[in-house]
Amino acid sequence: MPRRAAVGWDWAVPPAHQPLSQSQRGASRNVRLAVQVKSGKGFDLFSRTLGHRELIDRAMAHLADVSLAERATAIAATLPHADQRKLEVAILLALEPDIFMFDEPTRA
Repeated sequence: MPRRAAVGWDWAVPPAHQPLSQSQRGASRNVRLAVQVKSGKGFDLFSRTLGHRELIDRAMAHLADVSLAERATAIAATLPHADQRKLEVAILLALEPDIFMFDEPTRA
């Protein structure tokens, strides 16, 4: 059976069900969580943060790809709208979809 294509979707207006906690996390943490999901690795009480350095480095690389590396510690909700859109793209990049879908891509 052929593999289904993974689709990354970005909405012009965030869905109403977007968790508040996502907007209260730092930009790098949001992207790092997406990198973790894609890699299948996770942080737990018994793992060392240093062992997951490659996940953190990949998250920072995705932030750099969208020119947000210098805003990595900023809380997502405090970012200007254009930077919030860049953060959404960094999260999509971290999930490595086969296809990117953008609702109103020129809006921001």
